[in-house]
Amino acid sequence: MAKASKTKKKPSDKTRKAKRKSGKTVGEPTKAGSAGAGKKPDEKTIAAEPKGFGLRLMDDIQNEGVVHQEVVARIEALTNRNLVSYSSFFAHPAGIIDDHDPRMIETLLQSIDLSRYPGTLDLMINSPGGIPTAAEKIVLTCRAYADSFRVIVPQTAMSAATMIAMGADTILMTATSELGPIDPQMIQNLPNGQQIMRPAKAFIDAYRDLVNKTQAAIKGGDPPHAYIELLRQIDPPWIQECLKARELAKKIVIDFLSRWMLRDMGGEHVKKVVDQFIAEGEEGSHGRAIRSEKTTLSIASIPMGRCFPCCSIAPAETIAVVCPDSMARRI
Repeated sequence: MAKASKTKKKPSDKTRKAKRKSGKTVGEPTKAGSAGAGKKPDEKTIAAEPKGFGLRLMDDIQNEGVVHQEVVARIEALTNRNLVSYSSFFAHPAGIIDDHDPRMIETLLQSIDLSRYPGTLDLMINSPGGIPTAAEKIVLTCRAYADSFRVIVPQTAMSAATMIAMGADTILMTATSELGPIDPQMIQNLPNGQQIMRPAKAFIDAYRDLVNKTQAAIKGGDPPHAYIELLRQIDPPWIQECLKARELAKKIVIDFLSRWMLRDMGGEHVKKVVDQFIAEGEEGSHGRAIRSEKTTLSIASIPMGRCFPCCSIAPAETIAVVCPDSMARRI
């Protein structure tokens, strides 16, 4: 049987001239690991990009899994430790840490070769927080697969993500990395079907404020009807859930610090650390950043320059190590 052949259409003179002028196909991404990967584009190439070089690079990173694998491999080679990464979409309620995440992380840990760096695990996390029980499960899951567990915070680990960091032996932070108050994030379903995400303390404070204003109005002889109507729209069991979530978050963090990071510091020191992370949210805002220099944990700065692969993610020249002692530890 004769083999079918396909006649290739010859390009026109106009097409050949256009290709010679541009030097490449406009908008075609450079594959990771190819000859052109990693090279700095010239001005003509940048000008030819319909979306701009920066946006095209973001597309490459998001769509090419090999890009992430290469960065992880570089970090592991530098630290001699296994590494997994957890990153959330901050603007959506589904981006919070929830009860599905521990199973997802365990599936990931089961699918990679942890024997390359036995007994070690680093979790790189960037998250707005979420459910305290999910944070607890993530820590316990990671520790089930490693004797030495660290958390790397290249940018932000708030709320329940801060709780996860406190469950590590060591926290690695850049000079601009942020932890946050450990008040848990709560998701509430509105009557219109929408979901809102607020700190537990925000719901509790709003409820208490309405109760106080109602009592003040009655005491002062003013009509309290407006406050009473607003109180009717609040579900008391929901407020109880918020109170319990706050107490549980505090209990989990005290347990984590006492068992691992601050196990040699004593109960009073652990309580002082936890109270600080609670007070930051009560006295200020839930989103208020707690950077390394603001914590009562022992901190050491390690000059890393540009050799640490995370510098492509976090714009900093140093990495602070939050650990039980004040010794600088090179990662």
